[in-house]
Formats: sequence, structure tokens, C-alpha cells
Amino acid sequence: MSQLTDLLLIIHIIAGSFSLITGPIAMMNQTGNNIHRTSGKIFFAGMTTVFVTAIYLSIVHELLFLFLIAVFSYYSIFIGYRTLYLKKLGKGQRPQLIDWSVTLLTTAFHLGLFVWGFIVTIIQKESFGITALVFGILGLAGNYRDIRHYIKGYKEKNGWLFVHISGMIGGYIAAITAFLVNTVHFQPSFILWLAPTIVFVPFMIYTTRKFRLKFSKGKNLNDVASVKL
Repeated sequence: MSQLTDLLLIIHIIAGSFSLITGPIAMMNQTGNNIHRTSGKIFFAGMTTVFVTAIYLSIVHELLFLFLIAVFSYYSIFIGYRTLYLKKLGKGQRPQLIDWSVTLLTTAFHLGLFVWGFIVTIIQKESFGITALVFGILGLAGNYRDIRHYIKGYKEKNGWLFVHISGMIGGYIAAITAFLVNTVHFQPSFILWLAPTIVFVPFMIYTTRKFRLKFSKGKNLNDVASVKL
């Protein structure tokens, strides 16, 4: 068991390193060119590996919080990737069983993350629980958004693109967060957990606003990006 755990830890670290490198490459090439697609696929594969190994390691070491954070982080990646296949929700396209299953299951997990954070923060008076509260709220908000999309479709033109952007950048935020909390020692620790979110969310907002502005000026999707899988 120890050798397997050590091996998976090494794989976890290597996959996380690839994700940290390829994430910015994809973000800096936002036109959907070959560089964006290739780096994005490597990023997705790396984060998938990180998720699988994190689940195993969290169970072996009985780390409930790591388990919940792994689910929270990967859900963002999953939605960001799956939306590439769900561009026509509300226009005759229906979400598949895997979409509903993952979204409803993670809703339960995010609720658990919120409750755990509430107990640690309010009852046990530990500031670290603030992280779980914030992530739990963000996760539940994402679940609500995605369920609404499944039922009613996207509210705006090319809405799937904005879900893709926020999902993949959100996944990168998770990768940076995991790297910081495992390599940097700083108190109070919840600052390290939340700092990447504070830094990268403005970039996410800037990117989505940039595309919205182009669409508002009458440009079509093919004028601003190449959409291929």
C-alpha cells in the first residue's frame, strides 16, 4: 500500500506540474488555435489525473477536506470541458446522463463542504473553515447555474463560451491553490487558499467581458475564435 501511495503521489505532483505549465499557455492563446487546443487538452488530462490521485490519497490518509476540495476543483474543469459538447442547450440539445449525474452529485458534495466550513468557523471558531465556506458557496452557485442551463439553455448568445472560460480558469485557480498550500508556509493559512481566487478572478472577468464586447459589436464567434475540439 505504501509503495502504491508513494507512486500515486509522484504521479499527482507530475500531473499537477504539467497543469501549472499548460494552463497559462492555453489562457494566453484565446483564439482557439492549435496551441490553445493542445495545451488545453494537456491541462485537462493533467487535472483529471490530479483529481483521481487526490481522491485516492485523501481516502488513504483520511483527509476529508482534501476529498471535498478535489471534487470542488475538478467540477469546474469538468463543466468547462463538457460545455464544448453542449453548445446548443435550449436549442434542441439536451444534457446527457453524465452531465446530470455529475452536477447533482457535486451539489451534495458542495453542500457538505459548506456545512463543514460552517461547523469549523462558527462552532469550533477556527478561521481555516472560512475557506470551506467560500468554496462551498461558489460550488453551489456553479451547480445552480449549470442546472439552469440544462433546463433553459444559455441566457446569452454563445453563453457556452463563457462557461468554458470560467470553468477552465477556475480549474487553474484550484491548481495554483494546491501548489501554494503544499509549498508555502504562511499564517493564517486561509489567505493562501483564497489568494489565487482573488488574483485570477479579475482576469476571468476581463476575458469574458472582452468577448462579450466583441459580440455586442456584431462580431460572430468565428470572427473572434476558432472553435474545434
